[in-house]
Amino acid sequence: FPSHDMSIWICWFYSISILSLPANLFMWAPLLVAMAFVIKGRLEMQLKISAVAIGIGALVVLPYLFGYMFSNLLPGCDTAMHGYITRLIIEQNGFPSTYQPLLPDSDFGAYATGFHFLAAMFAMYSSDFLLDGLSMASMLAYLVCLLGLAFLLSVFTKPANAIICAVTAFWFHASLQSTITWGGSPTVLSLGLVFFTYGFIGHSFKLRSLRLMTVAAFSLSAAMLTHAIPAYTGAYFGGFLVLYRDWE
Repeated sequence: FPSHDMSIWICWFYSISILSLPANLFMWAPLLVAMAFVIKGRLEMQLKISAVAIGIGALVVLPYLFGYMFSNLLPGCDTAMHGYITRLIIEQNGFPSTYQPLLPDSDFGAYATGFHFLAAMFAMYSSDFLLDGLSMASMLAYLVCLLGLAFLLSVFTKPANAIICAVTAFWFHASLQSTITWGGSPTVLSLGLVFFTYGFIGHSFKLRSLRLMTVAAFSLSAAMLTHAIPAYTGAYFGGFLVLYRDWE
């Protein structure tokens, strides 16, 4: 699951930051942890998102991403802020303490930085690849959001129907499309992780699986560390899952 790896990476970044460890020396460790988790438990293989679904998702979000693939200046005014925060993480090789030199006397951390850590990691902690890191993180954010929506819907309907509904939402939903114009990639990534969170919770109820509930906890934590608004306002999904009793 793409959300599983991203969630562990984001939570791992905040964990090593508390210990003041250099982030670039440990950036591949979460991938090994995620792989071990999947290999050992197989993560309930009946829930595996097929390569076909991922391919369909990539094709659907492709029109969203032309601005990220073929431009030397990423779209959206918020992208400048995301670039600055990511550059600070690269320069600090970890969690910065302030927003200096742009915003002196301002403590770092009021704005969640899960997306920015991923961008720094994709840039290989090199400012020379900052634009590439932001582009990669943004493209994956939309793919995670699409697949997360399909995964959540698969709790209530057949996987094929879930994919069709998710694809339709991404093709015709104006709010999702407009996020490109203002650079809302962290919001989209957090929303995707919220979708995955409640999808894991729903399937864990169906399968009576504590393992899936643990994965849901990682996804929700990563969502809160990426952008607060989708993470907290998405709580109504939980209430709907409790009300929805048809788990068979």
